[in-house]
Amino acid sequence: MDGAMQSSYATALLKQQQLPESFQFFFKQKQQLSNTHSLHDLVRPRLKIAIVTETWPPEINGVALSLLQLCQGLQKQGHKILLIRPEQKAKCHDFTPEQECLVMSQAIPKYPTLQFGWPQYLKVSKAFEKFVPDVVHIVTEGPLGLTAMQAAKAKSIPVSSGFHSPFQDFSRFFDLAFLVKPIQK
Repeated sequence: MDGAMQSSYATALLKQQQLPESFQFFFKQKQQLSNTHSLHDLVRPRLKIAIVTETWPPEINGVALSLLQLCQGLQKQGHKILLIRPEQKAKCHDFTPEQECLVMSQAIPKYPTLQFGWPQYLKVSKAFEKFVPDVVHIVTEGPLGLTAMQAAKAKSIPVSSGFHSPFQDFSRFFDLAFLVKPIQK
């Protein structure tokens, strides 16, 4: 399509549909970018995403801070977030999910500032029932992540996970070497 045809096509569609300004796209026209309004067909669907993590700000670590950025970005794009995480003494004021499920937390032996979430299956399962996520993303593969995976499978919700840290190797440093095999599985 040439530039003039693109512009007239977009203008015709604009007259048919009243779309918010946030749904604008830019088409290249004669080496310039001209601002035109978008089309419903080009807009990605918004998802309801359950994110499961054992670490969250104000804890300071790479996983918590990266996850905060991810959640803010997803929410800015219009996705809805259910955040499943352990209870904390302090609160993160930089992000407010559409729904939150807080499970009991337990300090890791010998490391009181690090904690994991208790595998509260019924609580996680009820949060899924209420939120009805399109996908469950497990950030940390600990007891809480395993519980979320089981609850999601029981409800036929797709599950994704990113494996960025070798937790099985870290367990040796926390005097929890007996967890190496279960974590690997």
